[in-house]
Amino acid sequence: MANRYWVASFAGTWNDTFNWSTTSGGFGGASVPGASDDVIFDTNGAGKCTVDANIDVLSITYTSYAGTFEASTYNINVAGSVSASGSTTIFDLGSSSWTVGGAWNLRFISASSTEGTSTLRMTSTTLVGWLWKVSGGNFYSITLAPNAQVYQARNLYITGSFVLESGATWVAGGYSPAIKNNASLTLGANSSITTTTGRLELHPEGTGVHTGNATASIGNFTTKNQNVGTLTTIPIATYTGTFDLGQNAASFGTTWRFEGNTVIEGDVSTSMGKATNETIDTATNNVSLTLKGDVDITPSQGTITWSAGNGTIIFDNSGSQSVNFNGQTVEAIVVSDASTGAITLGDNFTTPYVHDCDSLIDLNGFTITETGTDPSPCSSNVYFSPAAFARLG
Repeated sequence: MANRYWVASFAGTWNDTFNWSTTSGGFGGASVPGASDDVIFDTNGAGKCTVDANIDVLSITYTSYAGTFEASTYNINVAGSVSASGSTTIFDLGSSSWTVGGAWNLRFISASSTEGTSTLRMTSTTLVGWLWKVSGGNFYSITLAPNAQVYQARNLYITGSFVLESGATWVAGGYSPAIKNNASLTLGANSSITTTTGRLELHPEGTGVHTGNATASIGNFTTKNQNVGTLTTIPIATYTGTFDLGQNAASFGTTWRFEGNTVIEGDVSTSMGKATNETIDTATNNVSLTLKGDVDITPSQGTITWSAGNGTIIFDNSGSQSVNFNGQTVEAIVVSDASTGAITLGDNFTTPYVHDCDSLIDLNGFTITETGTDPSPCSSNVYFSPAAFARLG
């Protein structure tokens, strides 16, 4: 293991031995950094560094380096961390491809740094941080390798792709990873995005693709539409936190299309910043939804239409549950035998049938209209509150 210091006073290239020294501010002529070397950029080498070859090093540290690091089109493999302190480095990532085994901690680089169309693959299976500029910002592509663990410590707006491979965990905490218009989201088996006050923010896919997995999990979740595109595909996963269908753009109505069977453990709500016409689409993929929290899709303005398919809506609550489908026609309702709390309605709705063997459904003065017959009715008597029983007919 050895140190290699960038000592170029003027613009130079990575693959030139003249620009490298074994000491800070020392004479150039040391070998170009290799796989057993830690690379340091500091005040004793202010010249721009242009990468002109693939890189394979132990670590890269920027310490009060005021130059520009131009990654260009090359592959950069760092076994450990990439970090900056006291630095005003301008990063130009170009279309480079990075693989990093430790943290990506570039909080202190210049705000004028650009992500280009670069890719970052993080591989650490112990928790490491992702930081990009003081206030975060756009980043093109991030992939977490199998079982990688990364915590987000700055704002993140993905403009290209965000991929969690099998078993990978992205710890958002109080931040909100935003998958922007035309960007892709891919959730591998047993991957997860965990949140506290933050939430995964999903924008219309456009030219991107949103793909989930039945074993993936997501914490708090919301959708947004920024005047581009009309379809947001909600990937298959178990959503463990709050689940908000949001619209904040005036020019477009949105279709929120569920990719496949989905479990939502938190409360389902809508937040309509503009008076647009929105559609919840469970019909295209004949999705079944398992809902464990309260449900209220009443829009504060505009309209929301539920496009129902041939799946089912399963209520599976461990406590009381309030449900408001805003007068819509939805899938057949199945109340899980494991449900233990009362289900109270907040509006009328229409459904092919209600299958409920052991729970109390209280319509609370509203009406359920059944258009068909339960294909597997309960052998035991079903108890409804008097108001509900009279209206089910």
